[in-house]
Amino acid sequence: MKVGSLLAAAAAFVRTCSAIEEVEAARVIYFYTVYDLDVEVWGQGNGYIAPECKGVVIPDGRCTFDEFVNFVDTGEASTNPKYHDLTNSFSFLPGDINAMVLALDALDAKIEDVTDKVVRGRRSAVGIWDDLATIVDKDHARAEARNINTRRHFTNLKEALTGVTAHTSAHLEMGTLDRMRSYRKDVIWKIVNRESEYRKAGWQKIDWQATIAANPDLAYADSNLYQNTAKALKGFDTLRGTMAEKSIAYKTANTFNACFSK
Repeated sequence: MKVGSLLAAAAAFVRTCSAIEEVEAARVIYFYTVYDLDVEVWGQGNGYIAPECKGVVIPDGRCTFDEFVNFVDTGEASTNPKYHDLTNSFSFLPGDINAMVLALDALDAKIEDVTDKVVRGRRSAVGIWDDLATIVDKDHARAEARNINTRRHFTNLKEALTGVTAHTSAHLEMGTLDRMRSYRKDVIWKIVNRESEYRKAGWQKIDWQATIAANPDLAYADSNLYQNTAKALKGFDTLRGTMAEKSIAYKTANTFNACFSK
């Protein structure tokens, strides 16, 4: 593989890895918004989402965003490292999701690693979105039954889910864009290589005397060979004479066309 191609492939890999990390980060943000709703409805430790996550900053014991992220990453609801400061009773502002995604660049956890901490008993990423949908429905039903105001929470859920969708789509589109770029580079290289070969080859030359010597009738404008060759050069396919004469005319015309376009 050429060095240029290797570097391009490495750059594409880095972009792809970065895009995957951003998708994972967006999902963790969505998990936290579901957690915030869950704790609001059931109380800390009594709900479905990360019940073992107990924070020390917010009086009711729910985890802050930093504590939640550290909990799903390491199992400890620590306030450090810090990622993004979300106050209690937060509402997402324009740009918050992207800022939080960028802040989670150092996050090591993957969805497959955190699922059991987010939804107890869920050992893989398969089905966690069904779990979350079911939990949100249960939280909504309980909130209505107990007249708990969850408008802020559901607005946040909508914003967070939009972030997941946007980053997932960007990741998929990046793969398509990289393939299109690779195709474009391949076509450009083929054109450059072909032009280079053409320039190295130089003009093809015709040995006129040898051509006339091999086909003496070409010296006479009224001969079938001369007239057939002229027609063949002009693109006509209806020639006079025998099959042998027509064949010679086509071959002679091809000799001319090797140097000049019709």
